[in-house]
Amino acid sequence: NFKPYGDADLRLTEGVTVIHGLNGSGKSSLLEACFFALYGSKALDGTLEDVITNGEEETEVELWFTHDGVSYRVERRLKSY
Repeated sequence: NFKPYGDADLRLTEGVTVIHGLNGSGKSSLLEACFFALYGSKALDGTLEDVITNGEEETEVELWFTHDGVSYRVERRLKSY
């Protein structure tokens, strides 16, 4: 429930990845989700409530990646009150 994404699973493999689409389709939101997972609210331009999909009460971002042969998992959740 992060911005336009209700549920998304994006797997990027080694090499170059190109993300393209129409304006407003969610390309920037994918990067924002990664920044939010890593850095929290400081990575967001708007308010925390702006990232929760309209009509939903919470958002969750899970980021899995490997660096220098070590696997990492970062999870961040946000609830609106």
